[in-house]
Amino acid sequence: SLWRGQSVRFAGRLDVFGPFEATPPVELSFLLPDGMASRIRLRLPLALTRLMAAAGVPPEPRIITDLWSSPDFAHTEVAFSCAVSTELLGPGAPFTVWRCLELSGVFRVLPGLDDNPRGALLASVYPQRQGTPQEVLLRVELGGSSGPGGTPYGVSGTSLPYAETSICRVAVRSASHLVNRAVAQVALEVLCDPAAAAAAVNGGGGHGGGGGGSSLIPGTASSIGRAGR
Repeated sequence: SLWRGQSVRFAGRLDVFGPFEATPPVELSFLLPDGMASRIRLRLPLALTRLMAAAGVPPEPRIITDLWSSPDFAHTEVAFSCAVSTELLGPGAPFTVWRCLELSGVFRVLPGLDDNPRGALLASVYPQRQGTPQEVLLRVELGGSSGPGGTPYGVSGTSLPYAETSICRVAVRSASHLVNRAVAQVALEVLCDPAAAAAAVNGGGGHGGGGGGSSLIPGTASSIGRAGR
């Protein structure tokens, strides 16, 4: 019996057989003091990115650009745009955004692979039950329409500060569309204002369209500035 104010701990094991997008649920069944059966369902705070890790040795730039441009990776791309949380914008931008997307070491920023100064490419690997881990690439661009050199410009033709170009576009590519959706979902939640992220999650993965909300969009074309050079 467990009375008011008491607590109990349970140990368990979770076997992961493949990529997942939604956080895994757990169901608890118990009896109330009056003998009535009750059941609650909780979601574990476990995202797919908790199983990923940055590559031990940074891959060669040519390998990364070839992977990004490969048909298998391009076909499974998932992308979204959102308004970045104000806490990430300011004197440290865009590096505060890049650091946020590293997810405490899950992704590694690969410098020099994007000509856009407000863009960056990050890499990670997803473990496989058999074979070598597969690469997961994430590209982020901060700001709206770009002028020469990738710098966003306003109506007057002057460059805009980061605080005025808070729209961020993120594209995720790997050999697995499900992995891409799961990673994009985590990126959306850590980058966006909570209200915007919740609206995007509740609204589902549409193909863009009216409104200022975010959505996960499959098959959106993206390119790396130096790919193929």
